[in-house]
Amino acid sequence: MLRRLFFLKLLPEVLFFGWLTALLATSPAVLAQADSGRVIRVAVLHGDPQPFRVPLAVLEHAFSRLTPAARMELVSIADMNQQRALVSMANHQSSFDLFFSGFSAQREQQLLQIDVPLTMGLLGARVLVVNSDRAEWLQHAIRTPAQLKKLSVGSGIHWPDSKILLHNGFNVVQTGYDGLWKMLSSGRIDVFARGVEEAFGEVAQRAGQQPAPQISRSWLLIYPLDYFVYLGPDKQALYQELNQVLAELHQTGAIETLIRQHPNGKQALHWLTTSKARTLYLENPLLSERIRDIPADYWLPEVRR
Repeated sequence: MLRRLFFLKLLPEVLFFGWLTALLATSPAVLAQADSGRVIRVAVLHGDPQPFRVPLAVLEHAFSRLTPAARMELVSIADMNQQRALVSMANHQSSFDLFFSGFSAQREQQLLQIDVPLTMGLLGARVLVVNSDRAEWLQHAIRTPAQLKKLSVGSGIHWPDSKILLHNGFNVVQTGYDGLWKMLSSGRIDVFARGVEEAFGEVAQRAGQQPAPQISRSWLLIYPLDYFVYLGPDKQALYQELNQVLAELHQTGAIETLIRQHPNGKQALHWLTTSKARTLYLENPLLSERIRDIPADYWLPEVRR
């Protein structure tokens, strides 16, 4: 059974568009007393909103533009992988209203997909997280794409990234999110590929480890990928209004402005423009024609080829 956990947590970075809060509750009765308005329940992978602060900020702003406006409630799916979460939505059995994740054709076919990339392609700009005691080795010893592809690269089970990396000839090791950090720390994988907007916060959370993880400035992988919003087939009304609002926010430039002003977005874009990392552009074989037809201006210029 899906375990529900609501976070009593303020995410300071989203203050530009209002506070993103989540109510800590353990029973429907407590929730009923606390809810005074419209609530949209958003599933959060790993039970930790830290890696997702940029897309959560975009969603929070979109919810504020709905009629009536809605408050965001975070629902942990730490005990589920992405595939189980998506199946539960398709079968009308989820305890959340929407889920945002990387694109896949299966998700597009089985669920209601909103075709607005929430971080305008930042998710597909993948930095390599390495243990600090091996950072210099990675910088100087791995000089060619062929050498890079021989490294063991950590990526999650059922993540679109894993299929993309495998398709492009990488040596991919797959397990759960927490397990990948443990494997990196113990040296069982060489690097962990993370979205550039995710990685800084994740590395900061683990700064006290020995060896500490750090973001390598030697290589950058870029492929067309981003978070898209998915809803179950029973959420048609919410899909229609949220689809309209997100499209309007893109057309007015509000999403790009939010990304560029959000601390995580600023940090990611600064890294992309100053790191001088060797950039390797990869093919994403998972893209449907529908995603390929998304206009170029839906993607940040920093991640376009």
